[in-house]
Amino acid sequence: MNWVQRQPSYSFDKLSVWDDILTSRLLYIDLYKLLFKDDYAVRFDQTAGSDIKDIGAILYAQCAKGAFKMGLYDSCDRYLKTCLE
Repeated sequence: MNWVQRQPSYSFDKLSVWDDILTSRLLYIDLYKLLFKDDYAVRFDQTAGSDIKDIGAILYAQCAKGAFKMGLYDSCDRYLKTCLE
């Protein structure tokens, strides 16, 4: 199992743990974007840029699912709105 598929527990971890993991993964994605954009400026905009945005959306959707299972519907709504952006 790789880092994209690992998730905290719905029943044992608080939403703050989910948010910390989301923030750290988005930071790594931003760093990869900067790294690849410097090296492959033309190809990045055409191919990899959309793939990396999709990973960020998937991470927000996973957090929304976790918040929903915990019964935190306001947080779930916030994650889904961010996911759709």
